[in-house]
Amino acid sequence: QINKKSIFIVLFAVYYIFTSVIFFRSSASFTNLLIRYVMLPIIAFYVTSLLMGNGNKSKLFFVQCLKLFIMFFALFGIYEWYVRYNPISSFISTGAAEWINRMNEFSHIVYYPSSFFTHYTYFAYVLLVGWLLALSFPSKNKIIDYLYKGTVLFALIVSQSRMAWITFIVIMVIYYLFFARKARLTWVIGTPIVAIALYVTGIVGRVVALVSTRFSRIFSMGFSDGSLGQRFGTLQNVSPYMAERPLKALIGGGYASTVYDFLPKYSFFAGFQTTDSMLTTYLVEAGIIGSILLAVGLVIYLISLDTKEPFDRFIFLFLVMTLIEMFFFDFFANNITLFLFYMVWGVMAARAGTKTERIGLQ
Repeated sequence: QINKKSIFIVLFAVYYIFTSVIFFRSSASFTNLLIRYVMLPIIAFYVTSLLMGNGNKSKLFFVQCLKLFIMFFALFGIYEWYVRYNPISSFISTGAAEWINRMNEFSHIVYYPSSFFTHYTYFAYVLLVGWLLALSFPSKNKIIDYLYKGTVLFALIVSQSRMAWITFIVIMVIYYLFFARKARLTWVIGTPIVAIALYVTGIVGRVVALVSTRFSRIFSMGFSDGSLGQRFGTLQNVSPYMAERPLKALIGGGYASTVYDFLPKYSFFAGFQTTDSMLTTYLVEAGIIGSILLAVGLVIYLISLDTKEPFDRFIFLFLVMTLIEMFFFDFFANNITLFLFYMVWGVMAARAGTKTERIGLQ
């Protein structure tokens, strides 16, 4: 159902499609638009509405299955990072597999694991979803819960995604400030003990060295660092682009106008086919009107959620986490993680008819 809290999000999609029809680029790009903004969300939300017949029990079964899958993805990613080789490159022939082949070829220099998601940024995003599931729906068995959280957290560290690390910290701050219960005695006593043990074994030192190495490039190279320069340098170039095209600045240039109109001249690094930021993409393709529609729609939807209810609380954290990630990479370029996003949102948003105060998994 389209209700008051989601109407502006739907209006954004309609406006995006309308603008893309006006500035039609190619049948391939328009098909991609329909797949990513119409077909995938409709399929995900419709399927989940059929599967959620048993209410909260169906939701919790989905959560349990998804946690098992993410545990498998995390273990595979850790193994891949350890051996510095991803074997799935041998049976993937799409253009997205180029990153995996490059990592395998130059593994002696640097290696970022991607598990089954063709790039380490998408792998890290899936791990963040897994972490939020653990926070909102912890296993009743404490040992299983700690093993799951420890595995996901370790995989998130070795994924070496700087933006995922930053997103993780922001989400945890939001969680503990607004949603966490009072700290238990086991946490107060156990946390220092675990920290000391990790420090003595040298794990803390290795993690600090890994993190400092990843961030040192930013401080030493600035925008010359490929990731930082392409994201924020290209975002800065939106202003001169809009100044030259006031009409498109207002209404947008339609889907794929970043590739056709914007990037050839305004990309911070020449030859890039992505802005590496959905904020830049929406400003160029949906314009000021479309970006305002999306922002208003998301704010209305988020404030309408009942965060005292576990599923709505998860949706809030899930959407905030996704929004942070979206503004740091081309989120809609990977249909696998995009469908996962829609599916998880659809399951959690499905109305069960009852409120659940406390939820745990076996």
